[in-house]
Amino acid sequence: MNKKVILMILDGWGHSPNPEVSAIDNAETPFIDSLYEKYPNAELRT
Repeated sequence: MNKKVILMILDGWGHSPNPEVSAIDNAETPFIDSLYEKYPNAELRT
């Protein structure tokens, strides 16, 4: 059985420790939100 995997890199997409000043946290992003809810994900900190 073949399992498909996707590596999705969202360059410039970041999460701020302070969501009050984060444009991404304050924006409506239903598609990305659905991906976070449905699939395993990880955050790379640099």
